[in-house]
Amino acid sequence: MIEAVLPSARKLGRLNRRQRKKLRVGEFRELVFEVRLRFAAPIDGTPYDEFLDRVFAFVESRELLIGGLGGQLPLLETTAVVSARRFDPLAVADRDALLNWLNEQSEIAKAECNGAPEALQSNDVEGDTRRD
Repeated sequence: MIEAVLPSARKLGRLNRRQRKKLRVGEFRELVFEVRLRFAAPIDGTPYDEFLDRVFAFVESRELLIGGLGGQLPLLETTAVVSARRFDPLAVADRDALLNWLNEQSEIAKAECNGAPEALQSNDVEGDTRRD
């Protein structure tokens, strides 16, 4: 699970637009959710490639981004992180639509997501050693 650490209101008020964007806070916060998949049977090769093509097509049709879905082949389980493109809002409806679509796929035994979309960790920006 990804834990969000947001800056205090005082610190956020001191940051200008460029700084908020670099640190991904305020209006530039990036929301993500994690998806965990369990396949009905170990999958690799052409069936895995075809499954990924369908996943990417669905995710792109909803204007989302997805990362992960890998591991050592043949896969029985995998995880992914899903986010919106740029700083567009990411809704619970996006999570539910993806989850429903994944559970309809014949290759998937079980697909589940962590709760509501959460803020991406933003305090791990290289070179940012400032403290409140």
